[in-house]
Amino acid sequence: MNSVFILILAILGMVAGYGWYAKSIDKKIIQPDNSKTTPATMYMDGVDFTPANRNVLFGYQFKSVAALGPIVGPIVAVRWGWRCAHVVHTAVPMLKRSGICQRNARRMAS
Repeated sequence: MNSVFILILAILGMVAGYGWYAKSIDKKIIQPDNSKTTPATMYMDGVDFTPANRNVLFGYQFKSVAALGPIVGPIVAVRWGWRCAHVVHTAVPMLKRSGICQRNARRMAS
């Protein structure tokens, strides 16, 4: 079998498994409730607690993850090789785009 085919199959399996696992955790453990208000709206004081747009929150999350990239990438590459580092740095943005992380963070804060 061609190794590229196996790699693509493994990546698809990981993406499907992540989607299923995240949805099951969301439904069974976190149990989000859209009727709850977030602390930003409950304690809004204009300084520490201010409601933000979901795109702004995504920017904050992305900035936090992207700031670690230049540090973690070379460490992973030295320890396990450049292929592992490449897979890690291409998989993280894919998981961030799923939207499940943002939705759960917003609902858990309430």
